[in-house]
Amino acid sequence: MKATALTALLAGLSGACAALSSGWPSFAASRVVTGASVLGFYMSTFVLVVETVGPQYKAIVGVLAGVPYAVGLLLFTLVSESRKRCMNIIVHISTVELYVPSVNAG
Repeated sequence: MKATALTALLAGLSGACAALSSGWPSFAASRVVTGASVLGFYMSTFVLVVETVGPQYKAIVGVLAGVPYAVGLLLFTLVSESRKRCMNIIVHISTVELYVPSVNAG
């Protein structure tokens, strides 16, 4: 649980830094950190989910665990294309991840 909380915190902070960055190099670096931490968050939750189900359901649960990420990425792309300033959307999405460690702790 500590690794999950740490990666969620890192993803939230680096996502907020990406949205508030003033130049392209700092934005790109923040997005790289965000991508790495989101991957770590996904992998730790994937392992926790797959370990809790029986052997006959591991493949199905493993595939279904990635569906919300794909749908969220599609929705994020559609919403950001319809807005003039997508940086505001990045700030709102990144700050949601800052609350994940408090939800997991309770």
